[in-house]
Amino acid sequence: MFPEAIEFTSKIFGKFADFSFATFGESCAFTDIIFSGTASFEKTVFDARTKFDRVTFYADTVFFKSKFFGFVSFRGIYGIKNEFDLNGEIKGKSEFKLFAKAQRSRPPQLIFEDTEFIEGAAFLHLELNICRFQAVNLSRISFYRSYIAETKFIDCEWGIGFESKRFPVGFKTILPRFKRARILYDEILWRSQEVKKIRAKWLQRRDAAQITLVKFFHNIFVKLWSKNAGDEKAWPSNPYSKDLNPSDIEVLALQLKQSLEATKDPIPAGDFHFAAMEMKREQDLEMWRDSKKAVKEGKQKEKAWACRLRAGGFWWYKMLSGYGECYGRTLLWLGCLVLAASLSFAFWGEKTFAGYLGFWARLEPALFFAVQHILPFKFVTPVWEICPGDAVMRWLTLAETITGTTLFTFFALALRRRFKR
Repeated sequence: MFPEAIEFTSKIFGKFADFSFATFGESCAFTDIIFSGTASFEKTVFDARTKFDRVTFYADTVFFKSKFFGFVSFRGIYGIKNEFDLNGEIKGKSEFKLFAKAQRSRPPQLIFEDTEFIEGAAFLHLELNICRFQAVNLSRISFYRSYIAETKFIDCEWGIGFESKRFPVGFKTILPRFKRARILYDEILWRSQEVKKIRAKWLQRRDAAQITLVKFFHNIFVKLWSKNAGDEKAWPSNPYSKDLNPSDIEVLALQLKQSLEATKDPIPAGDFHFAAMEMKREQDLEMWRDSKKAVKEGKQKEKAWACRLRAGGFWWYKMLSGYGECYGRTLLWLGCLVLAASLSFAFWGEKTFAGYLGFWARLEPALFFAVQHILPFKFVTPVWEICPGDAVMRWLTLAETITGTTLFTFFALALRRRFKR
């Protein structure tokens, strides 16, 4: 039991450092520490803020069922493997750094298993290719500018968020379909940061409005926003000195996707591919907004239209198939296409369905006609033989077949990628 604040500085622990079942009542810091042997933090309780800064270990360090009630930060963690000669004597050391090639003996592991981070944690500027997270809730853990492509994530839980940055984490009235099951905590921090900027802009517009009616509508919007979003103080705040950028989150998401694909976990990997693509779109939108501002201020002549077009393409790709990851969304579009085509055929198909009088009477055969022609099936009678004198029906059928084939391709790719990558 350590009831008071304690700091371990410039110390070397021997063959086995055992902190199992210990309780740190106040703040705790491990700075410039070397664990020359195995270190165990089994069921260790950290009640206040904890810091691991410039820690080096030569063997496995395990946090099994440890509890961090305060915020914990990890900076400068290194795993070093002893190299032995033929006689079994230590001849040197090799430090495991970014993109280090695998060596014969297994490097030391930093293992977090069933570890609880109540207040949150930050792994900052680290090369976490020697880390393993197993059965850990990562919804409040930040990996800001760390390398996690080779980190092992096994049976972990992630945060939940929405597709649009315009909705804070606590927003209640959005459709559940547009809620993402897995989202990086860094992205949640970035979205909360953007939400606060948007809210501040609306408040500024409301206060600057000269017309009473405009001020009235702005005030209604701010009240509705606050009601749905909850207390702004409850939103997660940025723990870093600089603002988060979409490019930082894109790199993290791509690395996480690579790590999950290596462990044959396709569904979470697809979710973080979605996150990476969304951050690309946000970068293009940010460049577009910056160019508009620069043109307005006279710093440049033209707006970045290429970024705007690219962001629009990403938006349509997201809406149609969730960047190739949401097959249900594409199936919904296929259903809408069949419905729209059925209504169109029933309205304009007087010649084709001449035996049926009235719109509602033609709706049933039009529905079957739309289902048959959504794809270019070989067994279906060609449309020019069914309605030779009806040009409108021929063009409508051609448009439905082309659109349906495109959507079905998106659906097949998304379905395959969801279960096999």
